[in-house]
Amino acid sequence: MSNVVDNNIENNVHIKSLILENFLSFKRDEIRFGNSKFLIIIGPNWSGKTSIFQAIKFALGSNERGERYSKWSSFIRHGQEHAMAEIHIENQGDLIKIRRTVVKDQSPYFELKTKDDGDFKPAKAKDVHDLINNLGYRIDNQFAFVSQGKIDSLKDLKPPVLCTFLEEGIGLKGLRTEIIQQKNDIENLHSQLFSMDTKKKSLNISLDLLRPKLERLKEKQNLLKKKQKFEDELLYANRQKLLLEIVDLTEEIKNLQSQIKVIKTRKDDISLKIDELDEEIHKLEEKLTGISEKIGNKKYRKQELVDKINRWQNEKVDRKNELDKLSSKIKTIKKTLNNHISQKESIDADLNVIQKERKKLELKIEDLIKEQAELTEKVEKNKKFLEKYNELVKKRNKSQDNINQNKVTIEDLESQINQLFVSYHDINHKLEKNKWFLENPTENLLSQLDKKLRKISSELYDLEEDLKRLEFKKSKKLDNFKQLQNSLSERRIVLPTSINIIKNEIQKRGLNVKGPIIEYIQYDDKLSYAIESVLGERLLYSFIADNWRTMTLLKRLKNKYDAYCNIYVPKKQSIQSYRKFNAKGVLGYLAELIKTKDSDIRKIIYSKIKNCLVVENYRNGEDLYKIHNFKGKCVTLKGEQIISYKYAYETPYVKKLTGLLSAGTQKEQADNLENELKEMSDKISEMKVRASKLDQKQREIYKKKESFNDLLYHFKQKKRLTNKKNLLYDQKVKLEETNTKLENQINDLNSQIKELEKKKDPNFFKWNERINKIPTILQELNQEKKKWD
Repeated sequence: MSNVVDNNIENNVHIKSLILENFLSFKRDEIRFGNSKFLIIIGPNWSGKTSIFQAIKFALGSNERGERYSKWSSFIRHGQEHAMAEIHIENQGDLIKIRRTVVKDQSPYFELKTKDDGDFKPAKAKDVHDLINNLGYRIDNQFAFVSQGKIDSLKDLKPPVLCTFLEEGIGLKGLRTEIIQQKNDIENLHSQLFSMDTKKKSLNISLDLLRPKLERLKEKQNLLKKKQKFEDELLYANRQKLLLEIVDLTEEIKNLQSQIKVIKTRKDDISLKIDELDEEIHKLEEKLTGISEKIGNKKYRKQELVDKINRWQNEKVDRKNELDKLSSKIKTIKKTLNNHISQKESIDADLNVIQKERKKLELKIEDLIKEQAELTEKVEKNKKFLEKYNELVKKRNKSQDNINQNKVTIEDLESQINQLFVSYHDINHKLEKNKWFLENPTENLLSQLDKKLRKISSELYDLEEDLKRLEFKKSKKLDNFKQLQNSLSERRIVLPTSINIIKNEIQKRGLNVKGPIIEYIQYDDKLSYAIESVLGERLLYSFIADNWRTMTLLKRLKNKYDAYCNIYVPKKQSIQSYRKFNAKGVLGYLAELIKTKDSDIRKIIYSKIKNCLVVENYRNGEDLYKIHNFKGKCVTLKGEQIISYKYAYETPYVKKLTGLLSAGTQKEQADNLENELKEMSDKISEMKVRASKLDQKQREIYKKKESFNDLLYHFKQKKRLTNKKNLLYDQKVKLEETNTKLENQINDLNSQIKELEKKKDPNFFKWNERINKIPTILQELNQEKKKWD
C-alpha cells in the first residue's frame, strides 16, 4: 500500500499511524507506518488486510463502502455499538489527526485535531474533504484505491467501460465534460448568432424607421453648435471674471503638485518593498523546481518497483500453473497403475480357466479324429454307392440353398416395396397439401408465381403510397379542424401566421396602421361566403397605412414574411353613396351591408367592391340581369358571382371558399371537415384491410416460391418411386417362379434318395452324415481352441 499524493505536494506528507476501534476484525489496535513512503501489507486470508484498507479510506473521508459492506453499520465489529478509525498524517513536521466514528443505525461523523488544538473537535465533512485535498490525497481516484477483486474484474470489462474507467482514473473525465460543455456553448453561441442576425435585420428595419429622427437629430446638433458659438462669445464678454478664476485655479494646482511629490516618495518606498518580495518569490520558485525534480525521481523509482512486483506476480502464477499440471499428471499415472494391477489379477484368473478349457477341447478333438477314422473305413467299402448318394444330396441341398436365398431376396424386395410405399404415401400427402402445385407441376409455375408476386407487390406499393398521401391529407385536415375548433371555442377569426407576425411588428414599432381589414368590419353570418368570394383573402388580410413612408415599410415587412395581403393608403375624398335598387331576392349593395366605423376601411371596401349587389340565389341573379338589365356585379349568399361586361356576362371561377369569416360558417366548415375526416378514416381503414390482404397474398406466394423446389423434387421422386416399385414387383414374380421349379426338382431328388436308402443298412447313412458333420465340428473346436489360445 502506498500513499498517493499529488506531484505538486512535497513528499514529506505521509501517514504516520492508524488507530482502529471496533472496526471490522479489529477490537482496539494501532498500526504504525513510521516515515516509510512505500508499504506492503501481507498476511493470510482473514488476517485484516482489507480492514486496514477500508479503515484508511473511511478515515480519509471516502463514502465508497465496497461490495461486502451494504451500509455504514457493516464496519462495526460484531456485538459492538460503534466503530472508529483515527488516522495521523504528518505534513512538514506538523501532525494532523482525523477521527471518523460511526454509531449503529446512524451516519458517520468527523473529529479533527491539529497542532494548535488541545483535543479533538467536531468538524464538517466539507472541511475535512478540503483538508485532505489540500494535502494531496485523491480519495476517489480509482487507480489510487483499488479494492479486492477490482483488478480481476478489469480484464472482463468491455472496451467502452474500460475507457471510461481509465478516463476517470487519469482525470480525463472532467476534460471530456468540459469539452462537451464547450461544444454545447458553441452551439448556443451559434443559436445566439442566428438570433443576433435576426435581431440585426429587425434593427435595420428600425433604423429605416429612425432615419427621419436622425435627420432631426442632425438639425438639433447644428443648432447646438450655433448655441455653443454664442456661449463662447458670452464667455469672452465675461473675460475679467474668468481671469480671476484662473488665478485661483493655478494656486490649487500648485498645492496639488506638492501633494503629488509626497505621494511619489511613498510610491518609491513601496516599489522597493515590492522588489524585495519579488526576490523572495524567485527563491521560493527555485526551491519548488528542485522539489518537483525530486518528486519526479521518486515517481520513476516507484514505477520500476511496481513493474518488478508485476513480474514477480506473473512468475508466481506460472509456477503455480506448472505445479497444478504436474499434480494432475501424477493422479492420472496412479489411476492407470491401479487399473493395470487389477487387470493383471483378472488375467491370471482367466488364464487358469483357459488352460482347463483348452485341455477339454484337445481331448474332444482326439476322440473325433478316432471316430472319423473308424467311420471312414466303414464307408470306403461302399464308395460308389456313397458317391451317387452324396451327389443326389448335394443337388438337393444346392436347390434348397437357392430356394432359401431366393426367399431372402423376396423378403428384401418386399421390405423395399413397403419402404417405397411409405415414402410414396409421405410424398403424396405433402403434394395433396399443396394442390396448387399439382395443377401445373412444371417449372413454368415458378414464372407464373413471379408474375403474380410482381403484380401484387406493385399493387401493395401503390396502395401504401396512396395510404401515406391520404394520411398526410388527413393530418392536415385534422390540424385545420383543431384550429377551427379553437377559433370557435374562443370566438375569434383564424388569421395566417405571417399576418399575426406583421401585427406584432406594427405594435412593437408603434406605427399608425390599421388592419387587418377583417378585424374592422361587421356583417351578418349569412354574408360571409359572399364577402369572402368578392373581397378575397388578400384584401381581408390587408393593412391601411397613414402615409407613403409607412406604406413602403409595410411593403418590406410583407415581402420579408411572405404575407398574403395588400397595403393601402386612402385618398382624402368623401364616399359617394349608391342609388337605391329594389328587386326580388336582392339584399342590397355588399359595400353597404358591410358595417364599419372607420372611414378609411369604408373607402377601401367601396373602392374594391364598387356596385356589387347581394342576391339570395343564382336564379335571382339571372332575373336581375334579364328583367332589370343590371350593369354591375352580383354575388349569391353561397359566393357565386355574375359579372356584366360591355359585350358579355361572366360567372368567374371562384376557388373553394374557406368559410372562416363567421362563427356560423366556421361551424359549417368544421362539420364538413369532420365528415371528410370520417370518410378519410373509413377509406384508410378499408385501404389498410386491403393492404393486409395483399400482404397476406404476398406472404403466401413467397411461401409457395420457397416450397416450389422441394415440391418439384417430391413430384419427380414420386415418379421415380413408382418406376422402382414396378421393377421390384417384376423381380419378385420371377424369383417366385424359380422357387416353384426348384421345389419340384427337390421332390424328385428326395424320391431318388429314399430308394437308395432302402437298398442299404439304415446305419450307413447315419455314418455318412456323421462323417460329413465331423469336419465342421472339428473346425468349430479348432476355432474355439484358437480363441482360448
